Amino acid sequence: MRWLYHAMKSLRLTELNKAAAVPGLNRNDAYQQKILVPDIQHQRRIAAILDKADGIRRKRERSAELTDHCIRSIFQKMFGDPVSNEAGFKVGHIEDLCELITDCLHTTPKHFDKPNEFPSIRSSELQNGYIDLSNAKYVNESEYKVRIKRYRPAPGDIIYCREGARFGSVARIPEGMTPCLGQRTMLLKANREVCTPDYLWSVMRSGFIADQAKRAVGGAASPHVNIRDIKKFPCLLPPIEVQKNFSRICSNLLKQREKITEQTQQAAQLFSALSQRAFRGEL
Repeated sequence: MRWLYHAMKSLRLTELNKAAAVPGLNRNDAYQQKILVPDIQHQRRIAAILDKADGIRRKRERSAELTDHCIRSIFQKMFGDPVSNEAGFKVGHIEDLCELITDCLHTTPKHFDKPNEFPSIRSSELQNGYIDLSNAKYVNESEYKVRIKRYRPAPGDIIYCREGARFGSVARIPEGMTPCLGQRTMLLKANREVCTPDYLWSVMRSGFIADQAKRAVGGAASPHVNIRDIKKFPCLLPPIEVQKNFSRICSNLLKQREKITEQTQQAAQLFSALSQRAFRGEL
């Protein structure tokens, strides 16, 4: 059974989808896929190897999740519930934390699949608080210059999805990345005199802001939050020194997570290579 599970995954049937609007798989396309079927003992051996490799990858992913959970817990402990505000922090709005809040261009950029130094960050790249370039699209330099005419996104800036099925998704631009905004996204730049990027990032991905965003769109079939509403979302404005203490802790944890993420990618590449070899009859 485990061999069959890995065999089906190796076929990548989702790539056979031909529907643009509603994803689906043609049964005959699936039936035409071919795969080597070794004897039962060989199947068990392959399954054991792939299970072990996949287990390593899953452990790395879990470690990254736990590190992120730790960051969220520390944020909650240091700043508390924004509603009760037991610490008595000053209360303001999201715009009070920001030097700049800007929207994406409302045009579709010319995208390329081949990776380069200019990723286009769409809502699909905003994954659990971080930018994931696994399935990213890219633009060339001339298109990049068009997309950054209003402002060139910089490390530490926050990208927020304000419309569509993934509205409310958020991530921070890491060091070394030169992205532009894809459709359905907006950018918030922390005013570093009153706010650290770590604090703004944590606020924007908090349940408190998510609840406000949901109330702003109500039961709309196609969620859409206006920038003017986002600017006025209430939030706590703690002293900058408290925020800097949080950032120091956050920085160490993010470095750990970065290493874990790199190890996860390596484990995923190892699993993929082993899977390809296994179903080419080379294991």
